[in-house]
Amino acid sequence: VGETLPSHLLRVGYRARVLTRLIDIEAIRADWLKLSLASPRRALFQSPTWGIAVARALESGRRRDIEPRVVAVHSGSHLVAVLPLCRLQRFGIRMLRQLGEPISQYADVLVAPGHEGALDVVVDAIAAMGDVDAVMLRRIRADGPLAGVLADAGARALNADVAASVDLTDAGTPEALAKRLAVNGAAEFGSGWKRLAKFARTRDVAHRVVVGAEAEVAARAAIDLKRAWLEARGLTSAAFADSLWTDTLVHLAGSIAADVAGMVAIVEAEGRPIGYDLCYVGSGVVYGHVGAFDPAYSDLSPGKIAMAASIGWAVAAGHRTYDFLPPGDAYKLAWTDERMAIADAIWPLTAAGRLVGLTLEAKVKPWLKSRMDTLPEAFRKAAARLA
Repeated sequence: VGETLPSHLLRVGYRARVLTRLIDIEAIRADWLKLSLASPRRALFQSPTWGIAVARALESGRRRDIEPRVVAVHSGSHLVAVLPLCRLQRFGIRMLRQLGEPISQYADVLVAPGHEGALDVVVDAIAAMGDVDAVMLRRIRADGPLAGVLADAGARALNADVAASVDLTDAGTPEALAKRLAVNGAAEFGSGWKRLAKFARTRDVAHRVVVGAEAEVAARAAIDLKRAWLEARGLTSAAFADSLWTDTLVHLAGSIAADVAGMVAIVEAEGRPIGYDLCYVGSGVVYGHVGAFDPAYSDLSPGKIAMAASIGWAVAAGHRTYDFLPPGDAYKLAWTDERMAIADAIWPLTAAGRLVGLTLEAKVKPWLKSRMDTLPEAFRKAAARLA
């Protein structure tokens, strides 16, 4: 690991390395950034700013059970493919996951146009690691290359779902966007925007969008509010159960980098925040990552107003998409007329990976998820830790 793979495992014209040390991962940052910015697809969670932030957090030693495994493929001196992964162990099974899971969302691979052959090298690099029983990647979009590459390698698709987003291309104004969506049966944005405009006139409720250092402060408040909301209902989330992940989200909220920029829409009433929409922006796509609101003000619909404010901001800033991120909950689908099929994939590499990995991912975890709200609190926290 960290060395170029044996030549007999490489495709002609390509060489692969698996990077585990932060210093080696940071060394490819400039070329990784060029590759990320040139990607025609949504790849914020595969960007260097996102991946290196996670690798730095892991370097702190707070999660010694997780090791970065960034697969980097070169053609000559050019970096042409990157797949950011990590290795961890669950129930004795050595697994590869997307780097940053559970806060990283869509699993994907960056590949330079014209170098699709590098995808086979990525697969070879994973198979050659020798200390992995199974690869488990979540929320793979149907419009990306990763699903097909893994299927060809023998991976099994699991947990089919959809991801909802709003196409902001040629939206014009928020009002024009609301009309277009309403015609297509998605009236929630229009409802939220009208409510936002009404409160703006009466000054009962105000909203603003913050970036940079202000976004870090707002992100922390949004996450704390979301966690409190979950705990009040006896629920838990892997993303909020470990401070490593929440601290990383807060840090990234303050980013103003070319590949990842944080933004928080804040709704205020009576001089205090009552709703948030924490978003990350990359390649013209605004990802709504964490929504939170104060239940004491639920009659004002602060969550809806915050999302409407984010989308209105995205339209004004000229971004092309607002992505609600999975899962495809009904309330998200009511906001949009654009949906994309997604699914998880598990690729067993050993007999143990086939036996335990498939059982864990295909049976145990779906069962736990379906009964999470009925399990005792101690069991819920343990289940969340599995992610």
